[in-house]
Amino acid sequence: MIAVNKIALNTMINIHKICQHFSLGEPKGSLVKIASGLTNEVFLLATTEGKFVIKRIDLGSVRARPKREYQYTENLAAKLHSLGIPTVVALAVNQNFILAENHHLILAYPFISGEVLYGPIGPVSEEHAKESGALLGLIHQLNIRYSPESTSFGYSYVIPIQQWHEYIDTAKQQKLSWYIELESKLETFLHWNRIHREADQRLAKNLIYSHGDYFPHNIMWHDNQPILMDWELAGRINAGLEFVLALILFSGFATENQFDRQVVKFFLEGYYATGACLRDDLDDAIWGAIGKAWLNWMAFQAKRSLDKKLSKEERQAASQTVITFYYNLESLLARIPLMKSLLNT
Repeated sequence: MIAVNKIALNTMINIHKICQHFSLGEPKGSLVKIASGLTNEVFLLATTEGKFVIKRIDLGSVRARPKREYQYTENLAAKLHSLGIPTVVALAVNQNFILAENHHLILAYPFISGEVLYGPIGPVSEEHAKESGALLGLIHQLNIRYSPESTSFGYSYVIPIQQWHEYIDTAKQQKLSWYIELESKLETFLHWNRIHREADQRLAKNLIYSHGDYFPHNIMWHDNQPILMDWELAGRINAGLEFVLALILFSGFATENQFDRQVVKFFLEGYYATGACLRDDLDDAIWGAIGKAWLNWMAFQAKRSLDKKLSKEERQAASQTVITFYYNLESLLARIPLMKSLLNT
């Protein structure tokens, strides 16, 4: 949670209320925005007690989870921290991590010195690949099958085929650019979704609690040691899916020309050294990863391209994302035999 592209905040967030609720001391200035995502904004706050990171989650966002699940995800992060996993843990008041305010949730974290060194699709350095593989392996070896809460929680990344047909039919009527560009390829695309759905049904029989968003940009580095942050997508997930997706992302395999075979070697070395291993069918794990990171995201963008509440520019950007991700996935699938050969050596 490092300050990048700092932007002075002009918002109605009640800083004094946050400080009082979480016992942060007195504020020494305004909040400073340091990051933002689809569902949240992240700020740096200096007080008389030190520095803190404040996250505000918009419950009205289309990608937001139910309010109670943010309590669950932070509780899971705290549990893993207590078991030796280096994580950023939110501050709690009477075991409650959340401050609710005007359709938003507020979370407060201690400021940790470190740096996010990579974007979401790598590649990372060989040294960091080994550390990242080991960290994921340690989480998987904990084999947490039951939630710290009484209720299970997690995401389904499967998009029903009927829903895709609705998007396609509407895009055809509106003559959207992604439909025009991909019309001849849509049967192939729907076939990919069917393969993912079938793989997901098998993967769903073997779920653990884990981070759920194990991307290079969600790891902060301090003295060359990883600290895992941003647990918003945490919950039940298939370990094989998470492992294969991490391997694709950390090695740069998702890029056109930055793939580093040595990073694969070091990531696997770190992961296997913990005793962790792939316990599911490799093809199922690959398609689970594709569904989570590509097909699901394309569905989200297709839906945005049809949303008349958005600006023309936002809808056009969503259409272009669908096109870009299709060709990226097509290229990725052509290289999957190489990834499988590296995993089998």
